[in-house]
Amino acid sequence: MKKRIIVFGAILIFASCKKDWTCSCSINGADAGSFIIADETKKKAKDECDEGDTSISLFGAAIVSECEIN
Repeated sequence: MKKRIIVFGAILIFASCKKDWTCSCSINGADAGSFIIADETKKKAKDECDEGDTSISLFGAAIVSECEIN
């Protein structure tokens, strides 16, 4: 039981660590670049990166931007 508490505590500590994340984006599957999200947890960095996800229609053509954390 004691070992489980120690392992769980270690996982919890590492899961909430803040670090720099790279957000890579593509437009219609083609690389559109990347940017750094500094000193954030993975969840907050993912949320910020996902703000770049958009889909619009321009003159009948769909333009889809997708961003992912690396």
